[in-house]
Order: sequence, then C-alpha cells, then structure tokens
Amino acid sequence: VMVDRASQEMTLMLGTTILRQFSISTGLAGTETPLGVAKVSCKQDVRIGHKSPHYIMPNFHCLSYAHNGYSFVGYGLHASPSLGSASLRAKIRSYQAQGLAVPPSL
Repeated sequence: VMVDRASQEMTLMLGTTILRQFSISTGLAGTETPLGVAKVSCKQDVRIGHKSPHYIMPNFHCLSYAHNGYSFVGYGLHASPSLGSASLRAKIRSYQAQGLAVPPSL
C-alpha cells in the first residue's frame, strides 16, 4: 500500500502491479498521516475514536510503523467515519467489551 499525501490517493500494489487506486483523505494538521513503512497489525469491524467527538470508524485497520518497531501508534485506515449517537457508541463499546462481533446494523 502506498499513500500519496499530496494527491490524496492510495495505491494497492502486488509487487510492481497496481491492483487498485483510491481517493482518500489523510490526517489533519496535528494528526498528519505518518511517513514510512507500515503494516496492518489488526483489523476491527468498527472502532470508536478515543478523542472527542468519538467518531465511529467502520472497517478499521491498525497501522504499525517501522520507526516505532512496528507497534501500533494510533493511526489506521478506515471507511468514512460518522458520529452516530452517544447511545449507538455505547452499544458498540458494549459488544466489544464482551468480545462479540458488532452487528452490521444496530
């Protein structure tokens, strides 16, 4: 996976063959998308953002960076985030705390 912050594109490659390209949105000032080599260290059906306003981020992939010994440092790939409601975020957290999969529609 290659991310081009200038063009806001992500390219999925297998060797030198381009499989897909996507338009993306990279991190904002203060939480910029890091430079460097990363690998996916975990996958979650849904993740609730740690900081307010606690976005709901579907299809979250934790990214671990080489400069941090490949440990997860809080950056990831995800589908379009939403706020949902406080009660929806509470339901999602409840499922996760019990080790249950979050249903696709709550």
